[in-house]
Amino acid sequence: MKDTEVIKIVNGYLREKGFNPERLKSFDESAPDFKVNYDDGGLFYCEVKSPNMFIKNAEFEKHSTKFSKLEKHLHKAAKQFRNANPLHLFPNILIWTSKHFALCWKDFSDCFRGFISIDNKIIYDRTNSDSFKRVRKDWEIIDIHIWLQLGKTGIYQESKFINSNSLNILSPKLLPLLGI
Repeated sequence: MKDTEVIKIVNGYLREKGFNPERLKSFDESAPDFKVNYDDGGLFYCEVKSPNMFIKNAEFEKHSTKFSKLEKHLHKAAKQFRNANPLHLFPNILIWTSKHFALCWKDFSDCFRGFISIDNKIIYDRTNSDSFKRVRKDWEIIDIHIWLQLGKTGIYQESKFINSNSLNILSPKLLPLLGI
């Protein structure tokens, strides 16, 4: 799926939720994708990231490769939000999209928790790594993460995460519009 198609899907997603997204750029690396208005002057910035997955020799990518891709996109989004909203006066929402079944909400969750667990047993822990510590700094600039799993006919799964440190900046009108 091309980036323009993903932007079109996210634009439609935001409009269905009652928002008025304004495209800020055409694939300009320095600003988020959208400035979004809603109810009585409400505003937030929205960036869209779509990590790609590649299968080599019928093998899937390793967790560390998935994590580094997600971290790279998070870092770039944080920079874009800092450029557009340097004082963080308005919420920053990062919408992640994936059209590949091997990159899903669980990978996202594992990456930003810093570990993978199965049956409450940690099988891969990276919470003490330098890369994870850098991720935590970028994480703080983003108020809401939305994961949209895409299929041939559009969005088939939606997951949301609110940064608990961001509750003071989030309008009570915004959360219900997002279905939170």
